[in-house]
Amino acid sequence: MKYVIDLTGFAAILCLAMASGMAFADDDSSKPIPPTSTPYTQQVRKMVASDDALPNKANNPNANFKEPWLTGADVHEYLGLATLGSALATALTAPGTCHSNCANQSPPTTGTHQTLGRTTGVLALAAVATGLFFHWDDMHLLADGLKDPDTQHWLLGGAGALLLADAVSRAPAKSHAAQAEAGAALMLVAVKITW
Repeated sequence: MKYVIDLTGFAAILCLAMASGMAFADDDSSKPIPPTSTPYTQQVRKMVASDDALPNKANNPNANFKEPWLTGADVHEYLGLATLGSALATALTAPGTCHSNCANQSPPTTGTHQTLGRTTGVLALAAVATGLFFHWDDMHLLADGLKDPDTQHWLLGGAGALLLADAVSRAPAKSHAAQAEAGAALMLVAVKITW
């Protein structure tokens, strides 16, 4: 069996691999995790129980904590925004309508529009995958209901990504503009809800 990955697919896989590596690149696994009953943890327990647990560098063991420059939530956000930008670029590069002799014209099977369309589909699915992975704890459909902005975000974003993927799978043989536009609009609303 032969597998063929075009340049768009390879670029998408490479970007996802780099992004996932960068999200965890700041983790320092060289420091061992202290056991549960050491003088260190006893000191921390004493500090928490006393009034000395004020957030200053002398008493706070997490005072030297440095926020990573790229987190998983950032990767999800950037993939979602890249999806919207790619969808706009795809719409702008759509081939013109047929004015005469449409029956004899076949839709283009290569070109910028097709490449951007596939890229949009891959970015949308990557945004959904990273959202599921990094925000799984925020999904409470039964507990919070549909009024929760997080629930609205993942429902609309997931539906938008499915519509974009459907548009990519239909193209170029069938009409796909309505699915792509609806998918991009749903993802835009999903992004707007969280901002």
